[in-house]
Amino acid sequence: MDQASTFQLLREVSNGDQIFMRRMIDSFVRQLSKDLPEFKAAFETKDSDTLAKTCHRLKSSLNYMDMKEERELCIFLESALRSGLFPTQELQKFIAGLEAGQSRLAQKLSQEIL
Repeated sequence: MDQASTFQLLREVSNGDQIFMRRMIDSFVRQLSKDLPEFKAAFETKDSDTLAKTCHRLKSSLNYMDMKEERELCIFLESALRSGLFPTQELQKFIAGLEAGQSRLAQKLSQEIL
């Protein structure tokens, strides 16, 4: 992904305000630090309700953070979980994607590259 298209939606809503963008990304990374352990615990206990609620909450943020693959998976997971399914492999893939995305975003913040 080239630099111009990175965070395109976030750039649009922030009118290119770099400080606002950094704050939003930092806020997402910090929130994900709280959500991931809870999501993993809910996965281990097969708590579909908590998993579905977390997916619902993350959908729009993932879009703003250029985590489109994770967002699409999130939409699928929310629907599946609310339908009584427990797609283990997709949940594992989603967790791995969130961890990788969190790491990428934290790295971008530390390098001050937006």
